Amino acid sequence: MYTKLIIGNDLQDSSSIESVLDKETVRRKDKSELKTHDLTRGKYSTIYNPKKLKDYTNKMKELSTLSSEFKKSIKVRIDVLKKLKTIPVFLVESSMDGEYIAVPGCKCSVCVPNSGLEEMSGKLGIYINSNEDDVIPRRIFIWMDKIFNEAKKKTNNQGIIIENAQTLFDLVLYHEMAHAMMDVDLYGVNPADNFSYSSSLYKFFEEAYADGIAYKILKDNGCTPEKQGFIENSISIYGKILCNTGIENVFATYKIDEGTIGKWMGIKVHFDDKIEKKLEKLKNEWEEAKAKEDNS
Repeated sequence: MYTKLIIGNDLQDSSSIESVLDKETVRRKDKSELKTHDLTRGKYSTIYNPKKLKDYTNKMKELSTLSSEFKKSIKVRIDVLKKLKTIPVFLVESSMDGEYIAVPGCKCSVCVPNSGLEEMSGKLGIYINSNEDDVIPRRIFIWMDKIFNEAKKKTNNQGIIIENAQTLFDLVLYHEMAHAMMDVDLYGVNPADNFSYSSSLYKFFEEAYADGIAYKILKDNGCTPEKQGFIENSISIYGKILCNTGIENVFATYKIDEGTIGKWMGIKVHFDDKIEKKLEKLKNEWEEAKAKEDNS
């Protein structure tokens, strides 16, 4: 969901079109790091540090690796990391819900989603893919006040609230970027006609994988045992199991690797009634694995 070049019917001269495309290519090449827009004007600067943009970008390289099997299956060669870096991340707070906020340097505005809606309950961030004709077709919103409040609620030692809020921000950022990476539309592929992003099955598996991916990125980059405990208390138990041990059945082990993630993305493209029944059965198996984890 985000910027697509629209060429009007009045551009008949091919050299003119090539000139416009060349400018667009140069513009995209200039995006060497993750793009964030702090619409709170630094109100939560103790949680988010813009100087860490290079660090965030480097850690996102793992997302490119996790997409490799899916890219092979659909025979496309694209720079996933480069595409992910074009997705703007808007840092907002609940008081902005429903408002149109000007985007610096874009000559456009974005409407902040209403985080108070029932379907947004418990969400600290959201990835949106709207329409390729939009000025900003793909975008991520992260609610900084909710990040702080959630960290405060889950932290017994008041002295490390800010530190945990920073960890939670990183977790939410990578979680939403994981959703973007698993969005098959990013690869120029449409999901199956009968596949629904609003189905409970989609939400069950997609959220588990996004949690597991975000946790893996942090865990693979020197996350302390204390931070791991905080993270595991902040994600679904499925995300925890997928990252730590995987979920086994007689056919496969489901874990955070390119094979598992590639199969999940492929399901979106080839979804049918047969696959739906298999997912229902798999969901039951995962719930059994969760019960074992809860009792261990």
